[in-house]
Amino acid sequence: MQKVIFGFIFILVSYLSLDLVQASSSSCECPEIKCSPCESQKSLKFYSEKCGNGQVNSCAKPVCVALDPLPNQCLAKNKNKNIKRKLSSEPKVEDMKTQGMQIEVGIISGIKRGAWVESSQGTKKSLNHGMKIYESDTLVTDAKGQIKLSFHDKNELILQADSKIKLTEYRSPKKSNKMGRKALLDLLKGKVRNRVKKKYKGNKASFFKVRTKSAVAGVRGTDFVVSFAKNSKETTKIETLTGEVVLSDPKEVTKLHIKAGKFASYVTPSRDMFSADEIKDFVDKGYMTPVYKMSKKDIEQISFSTAFKKGSHREIASAKKVIKKDICESPSAQLNQCAWSCEGNPKGATSCRTDIKGVKCTRQRCNANGNWAEETRLPASYTEQCPAQGHKVGSCNY
Repeated sequence: MQKVIFGFIFILVSYLSLDLVQASSSSCECPEIKCSPCESQKSLKFYSEKCGNGQVNSCAKPVCVALDPLPNQCLAKNKNKNIKRKLSSEPKVEDMKTQGMQIEVGIISGIKRGAWVESSQGTKKSLNHGMKIYESDTLVTDAKGQIKLSFHDKNELILQADSKIKLTEYRSPKKSNKMGRKALLDLLKGKVRNRVKKKYKGNKASFFKVRTKSAVAGVRGTDFVVSFAKNSKETTKIETLTGEVVLSDPKEVTKLHIKAGKFASYVTPSRDMFSADEIKDFVDKGYMTPVYKMSKKDIEQISFSTAFKKGSHREIASAKKVIKKDICESPSAQLNQCAWSCEGNPKGATSCRTDIKGVKCTRQRCNANGNWAEETRLPASYTEQCPAQGHKVGSCNY
C-alpha cells in the first residue's frame, strides 16, 4: 500500500512539473522597453529572439535620442553615458550617433542682432554668447545679423547678414594629425568667411569644404569668403584673402585654383528653371568665370566688411569712400550701376574676342542687396563695351 501511495505522488509531481515547463516554454512575450525621461523616441527597431521550445519571437524596441535642449535634471545625471554631451575620453563618432548623442564642434564667440540656430531635430533657438554648437546644426542670420563661431580646433567661421549655413560634417580629432580631420559646410544662402587655421590634406580622409547648391570650395588652410546668390542664375563666388582655394563644380570634375588676392565664380542656371528630371543634368550647364585680380582697396574692403564687428563703426582709411557710397564689391559699384567683363578672353588680347568660341561679353547690375545680379550675355554689337581684361563699371545703358 505504501508503494502505491509513493508511486501516485511521483506521477502527480511529474505531471505538475511538465505543466510548469510547458507553461514557461509557451511564454514568448516581448519585454517592455521605454526611453528614459531624458530621451524622446525617434523610431522603432525590430529584432528577433528565440523563446520557448525553439520558437522565434519578433519584438520591437524604441530608438531613443537625447532631448534637445536637455532639462537641468538630466544634465545633472552625467553618469548616464547615453545622455551626457561630453565624455572624459574621446568616444567613437559611430558610437555617439548610435546613442543619439550630439557632437560638439565649437562655441558662439560673437553675435550681432538677429541670429539663431536650428538643430537637426528641427528646434529653433536664439543664440547666446558662449553657446555650444553641434554637428548638423544650422546657423541663420537676418538682414542685420552676424555670427562668429569658434571651432574647438581653432578654425573660425563668420556668417554674414541674411545668410544660412549647415554644419553637415565636422571631425576634429584631439590627436595632432591631419588624418581623419574633416569639415563639410553647406552654404544654403548668403555669405560666409572662413579662417581655416588647421592644415588639411585635401583628400577623402582629410578635407575642408564649403559647398553650395551649384559648386564646391576646398582648401588646405587659408582665409577666404564664399557667397551664394540665386537670381536668374545661381552664382558661387570665391574671394581668397590668404592661401589658395580650389573651386569646382558639384561633381568636382572642373576645377579652378584661386590664389590670394584673386576671385572667381561658378555660374549655373537656377534650379527653379528645371524639372526634377532635368536637375540631374543642370550642373553640366554651368561655367567658370576667369580668375580676376583684386585691388588692394578691394581686399581691404572685403576683409573689413566680413570681419566680426563688436559694435564698432570704425572704417579703414583706404576703404572709407567705398563703405559710404558703394554697396557692391569686386568690383566696387553703386546702386544700379553696371559692370562689363569679357569672359574667356585670351591673355594679351587688346579687345574682347567674341569671334572666338567660348569668349563672351557680359553685363551685371548692382542691386539694392549689394549683389551683382541680372548677368546678361551681350550680342556682338556691344562687344566694344567690354574691356579686354578685368571689369568696367559705369551707368547701365538700358
